[in-house]
Amino acid sequence: MTVISYEAKSNVIVNEKSHNFAVLSVNTDTKFSKDILVILREKKSPPPKIKTDYKYNFIHNLNNLDSSAMAGDGNYVIFNKDSETNIRIESLKPDTYYILDTYKASGNSKIAEKIASLEFTTLAEQPLRQVQMILWADVTKNSFKLLSEGAQSQNVMYVVSKGENDFVPVDATSYKANATFGKGFEAANGVYVVKSDADTSKIFSVNGLEPGTAYYVRAYALNGKGQSVNYHEEVVKKRNSVKIITKLETPVIKSFNCPQTGACRVEWAKVKGADTYILELSNDDKFETLHEIYNALDVGDVDSYVFDELESNRTYFIRIKALGKVAESDYSNHLSKKL
Repeated sequence: MTVISYEAKSNVIVNEKSHNFAVLSVNTDTKFSKDILVILREKKSPPPKIKTDYKYNFIHNLNNLDSSAMAGDGNYVIFNKDSETNIRIESLKPDTYYILDTYKASGNSKIAEKIASLEFTTLAEQPLRQVQMILWADVTKNSFKLLSEGAQSQNVMYVVSKGENDFVPVDATSYKANATFGKGFEAANGVYVVKSDADTSKIFSVNGLEPGTAYYVRAYALNGKGQSVNYHEEVVKKRNSVKIITKLETPVIKSFNCPQTGACRVEWAKVKGADTYILELSNDDKFETLHEIYNALDVGDVDSYVFDELESNRTYFIRIKALGKVAESDYSNHLSKKL
């Protein structure tokens, strides 16, 4: 259920709607009008003129309206001069496009002519279950992939922020999304929509992220599209909300030289957010055979290191990675040197 305020060209306003009902307000202050009628219809064509003597039905339930409240097949007279101005119409179809046509009769005429129309769509039925788990994969320094499980719905919406957020989407609202963080609709302060009702992909990639940064992801099960979209609004901590940390920038080795027998020096460019660096020395370029001593060696917050007591007539391969307080990088490029 949601509250909707329409700028109506007609004298009818939809104040509230759900998947099977709508609450309407009718303004009867129309100049030079003898009688005002409002007809509810789907996409079927209305008559250009109708009589004004339709019987008023106090039960505004489409399943209970009798034939005297019908203006042709599928056209329901829901308001006439004897009606209350606030009307709740029940037994509407979910995710259905309806039109409200307003007719008026002037002077002594018993024939009413159409003067305006208002269109609205009922909500789709609410999803039966919220997202129960968010999975992520292929985390890089500026992207990650998302997959949600457990929802009983047609689709899933994602929002991403740098800090924890309590945003909850509004029914009947289709948010403009962009998979690049910061480019889609800012649903709340720093909370961006990265996937909306328009995107039906199951596995979804978010990009444009900063290295070594924590991002908070929320997912919402939904049914319908556009004005009919109906979100499951429940927030289940650690189910439809997760924190993902991107990797640090990958270090780049600048040089790997052996200025003296048995010793080699490696230099690299420091990485923002790194507190220390891990070095690996190997005799093969796949790093399957690691050096007994220089194996995942933590060398601290420096930008160079000297290996000594290395054996002659061997080729050595070097690579490094950066570690921060909450994140790490991929391994760097590797360089080799034969002693």
